[in-house]
Amino acid sequence: YDKDKNYISANEFVFPNKYQIIPVYSFTIMRKDHFILWKDENLENSENKKYMDELQERMEVNVYSSKSVDEALDIVRRKKKNKIKLITNGGQNLSGKKLIEEARKIAGNKNFVCLVFARSHGHLDWIKDMENVLFTTSSDDFRRFAKLDMNKTEILNFAHDLEKEYDCKFKINE
Repeated sequence: YDKDKNYISANEFVFPNKYQIIPVYSFTIMRKDHFILWKDENLENSENKKYMDELQERMEVNVYSSKSVDEALDIVRRKKKNKIKLITNGGQNLSGKKLIEEARKIAGNKNFVCLVFARSHGHLDWIKDMENVLFTTSSDDFRRFAKLDMNKTEILNFAHDLEKEYDCKFKINE
C-alpha cells in the first residue's frame, strides 16, 4: 500500500483565538476488490453473533449480514457491480441454495465461489452438484474463507483442503 500515491486535500482554517480547539481526525479510505455477505436465519444466536462481531472487527472489507434470502438479495442488488464473497447456512427448505442461485442471476456472475457454513453434512448432497459452492462445519474454515484473497490459487487451495477434510469432490470451475 503506497500512501505517497494518494491525493489528499483539505480545507485549512486559522483562528486567532488561542483558546479555541479544533479536533483533528485522520482516517484511511481503502477500496477493496470485494465484499462479504453472510446470510443465516440464526444470526442473532450467541455463537453467530460472536462470529459476525469478529468479521466486522478484523476484516478490511465491508461485511453485510442478513437473516433472510430476500434481505440478502436486496444487498446483492445494491452491490451488484462489486465482487461478492457469499457465506450462507443451508437454511430451512434449502434457503441457502435458493440464495446462491438467485444471487448469481442478479450479479451476472455465475461462477463466484460461495461457502455453506452449516452443521449438517446432509447439505453436501446438493452442494456437490452446484458449481463453485464449498461446504464446512468448521468455524476455523469459515474464518479462513472470509480472509482469503480473491485469487484463483488461494481459493483452489482452500477448496482442495475442504475436499480432503470432507472426503468429497466439489465442482470447482477453474
